[in-house]
Amino acid sequence: MVGPRDDERRARVLALAAQGQLKAADDYYHAALVMQHGRTPEDYARAMQWARQAWTLDPLQHSARWLSAAAEDRYLHALDKPQVWGTQYRKPKGQERWTQEPFDREARTDAEREAMGVPTLARSEQRLQRMNAAPAH
Repeated sequence: MVGPRDDERRARVLALAAQGQLKAADDYYHAALVMQHGRTPEDYARAMQWARQAWTLDPLQHSARWLSAAAEDRYLHALDKPQVWGTQYRKPKGQERWTQEPFDREARTDAEREAMGVPTLARSEQRLQRMNAAPAH
């Protein structure tokens, strides 16, 4: 049920963009958020582009910076390349543990991560450890 609804939302956002209806930072941010939940590298590339446009129009739109980083990581994963920001966690099919792999931890500095609203490597690793911790009984 979610898939068809998401497809409709993406089609609507693409139509609005084609009509020149994306104008304000919030327009670009919300359009990017819809595309971030897409299915193709092109969807993620568009999400990254529109999130960047949102923060260009409104430098205080901090959530757009994070969204741009997350869209870039999804884009890279969709191309079977390592993520560079560390925003994506997944549990591979048949596996019991969460992972961020593939992840090029040296592609971005912690200062760059913080500027984008992305956790540092240490905080990211702590989150991963909490996600993989055995549940309390």
